Amino acid sequence: MPNAYKRGCAAKASRFSHLGFTARIHQALNTSSPIATSGSFRSICSMSGESASPQSHPIAVAKTDASHKARADSVSLMETDDYVCVEPSTPLFKAIQVMKQDEGGCAIVCATDRSVVGIFTERDLLTKVVGQAVDENAPVSNWMSPVVATLTPEATIGDAVAIMNDKGYRNIPLVKNGKLVGSISVFDVIRYLAESYPKTTMNLPPNPNQVMDSTDGG
Repeated sequence: MPNAYKRGCAAKASRFSHLGFTARIHQALNTSSPIATSGSFRSICSMSGESASPQSHPIAVAKTDASHKARADSVSLMETDDYVCVEPSTPLFKAIQVMKQDEGGCAIVCATDRSVVGIFTERDLLTKVVGQAVDENAPVSNWMSPVVATLTPEATIGDAVAIMNDKGYRNIPLVKNGKLVGSISVFDVIRYLAESYPKTTMNLPPNPNQVMDSTDGG
């Protein structure tokens, strides 16, 4: 496994953690905690490889018509077909190669009938593979996170952001009738909000906890 890729994974994971994108977007949309309903959620379960301890950043963001509309927008309005999928028997080294092609840094693990059986993420790579004596020809199922949170294509962006913020997930597969039909990442959400609501999104503070020493301007 190339050292440069290992360093890249570590840097990317660290950058995501410190920026706290989903926490800021969550509060910008004024999204409440997710409520599991049969219409919106396929399942909300533990996802060990994707879970983290999200930090709360108490910031004040004005409630605008745009933020309320964004919360209700369907996840289907985002690009949902830019995901990669591997079978549980895929060798680890090949799964890593495939994962490198995904912007969100994950490979969704699916059975032959396209039902989701797990997810292999950069966090799995960093916490279970890097620095360990592993057989790169062994099936990726040995290191994947076997249980994932999924949404239906009818779910809203508010639903997705709430799960990402509460659970610390970066990727959520979209499932319909038990089959994988798409996937969204935190980067898809950021891109959609920036393109659709540039004024609201771009006014988010770069540092949620920043307090200015003095007032700028005249």
